[in-house]
Amino acid sequence: MSEYVAYSKAKNAEDAYKIVKTSITPATIEKFNVKANFDYYDDSLTMVAKGNGFDLRMIFEDKEVTVDLDLSFMLKPFKGKVMEGIKKMLGRVV
Repeated sequence: MSEYVAYSKAKNAEDAYKIVKTSITPATIEKFNVKANFDYYDDSLTMVAKGNGFDLRMIFEDKEVTVDLDLSFMLKPFKGKVMEGIKKMLGRVV
């Protein structure tokens, strides 16, 4: 199930993508003891983060970013809390 974060600071999808690309990095999320590899797809304004037990996809659209999070079986009970944290972090920057 996708979640959505509307832009409050960014003017459009390209602006939001650039902001998130520079502010939410592997180094940023490492502060939460999470390691991930990020892939950036500039042509489709999409970011993908993969780590141990999770896949995160952020698709930047006209007025909002769509967030999809897949967690391993062991992490599924924490999906609500993890998604809340991701939405909060995105809300601060976009």
